[in-house]
Amino acid sequence: MSLIDRDFIMKNLGYGDTQQENIDFCIEWVTSRAETYIGRKLTEDDFTWYLNGTGGSQIVLPACPVTAITSLHLDSSRTFDTETTSDYYYLDEATGIIDLYSKTTPIGYRTIKIVATAGYTQDTLPGDLKMAFISAISHHMLKLLNKGFGVSAQSSPDGGSMSYEMELPSDTKRVFDSYKEMRV
Repeated sequence: MSLIDRDFIMKNLGYGDTQQENIDFCIEWVTSRAETYIGRKLTEDDFTWYLNGTGGSQIVLPACPVTAITSLHLDSSRTFDTETTSDYYYLDEATGIIDLYSKTTPIGYRTIKIVATAGYTQDTLPGDLKMAFISAISHHMLKLLNKGFGVSAQSSPDGGSMSYEMELPSDTKRVFDSYKEMRV
């Protein structure tokens, strides 16, 4: 499932049925670029993470928001046969940070195993992020339809010209930047 609905884009940006394939391409491309730029998966999915233990009482998950933790294991022997129940930790769903109560993570390589569901759905995607996606999709649809990929500026026969941003639009990057820094 994508973070932005094709029908929503078609209706709000005025594209007809003949552009469905192009819209799907742009949605997929923008989602991939956003996840690469922000540095984490944004689309809700099920994950199994093996994380390094630091001896601290906090665990920072590689994705957020976290909608569910199926299991959490702290095990220096890495057999993961004993589960740490939710009575022993607090999860901040928005940031994906787990605070352990009267426990610490075992120090070592991959001593923490977490099975969880994390990321956004179309219904939970914050408004600013949704608008950034719409802006980027619109921008790249125009580039695609005007055959502007790989072109930084284009002149028209009537003397007009159009220039293209080659990357994500700057307003989109500013929003994406705020989601990079959410975790720090």
